[in-house]
Amino acid sequence: MTIKLVGIGGLGLMLSPSAKHLKPGGPAAFLRIHDRGTRDSRRDACRQSWEKHGAQVVNDFESLIGEGDFDGVVICAGKNGDDLKILKAITPILKQRHAATPFILHLSTVSAGFVAAAHEFLFSQEVEYANYPLTGGPAGADTATMLILASGPSRLYEMLEPTLQTIGNPKFFGKRLTAGSEVKLIGQLMVFNGLIGISSAGALRAECFADSLTGVEQASFFDFLNNGAGGTRQWDVALS
Repeated sequence: MTIKLVGIGGLGLMLSPSAKHLKPGGPAAFLRIHDRGTRDSRRDACRQSWEKHGAQVVNDFESLIGEGDFDGVVICAGKNGDDLKILKAITPILKQRHAATPFILHLSTVSAGFVAAAHEFLFSQEVEYANYPLTGGPAGADTATMLILASGPSRLYEMLEPTLQTIGNPKFFGKRLTAGSEVKLIGQLMVFNGLIGISSAGALRAECFADSLTGVEQASFFDFLNNGAGGTRQWDVALS
């Protein structure tokens, strides 16, 4: 079965490569992509790539949602501000026009508090929600090697896993909704704060996942996360 999707942020650096990675007859296809209208050579190339994929590029959320002829919405936008506006704008349209229970797959980097609040709001609107932050930068997105930090409903992850494996390297961190956003924070601590940040990342991982500061599970976790943006082999020195 091919999952039918619509996308917001599809002209951005992280989601736009999915147009070439997802082939006809594959695990997922985008029907429509939202376009904010910014014109430049890179975005024009993205528009052409999505049209080649088979997606219609539309200029408003009403056209994006259409008659609700899809399974879910993929959002890969900016920071908390943009994402909040997007969720507030599309939810009433989605609820009105989608007969079944759709899902929102949120690929943006947002706080754990944002994830919890978004889930609570969307659950009240009968919309399933999960946040799978990305790490690996535009190069990782282009080569389908970016890390996809998944958590939340296991049924949703199992359904999406073949799609995620096509566009990147996913790992499921359990049913706790905020686990993916917490792992992204751990990665950011390592990237931006050197050895002190790595030590903080080790302590945060142990607290988030109720695990020890050392051992096989820790090594496996950081070996995986090291493949994301700004990875460093110094984690094993700092935590030993």
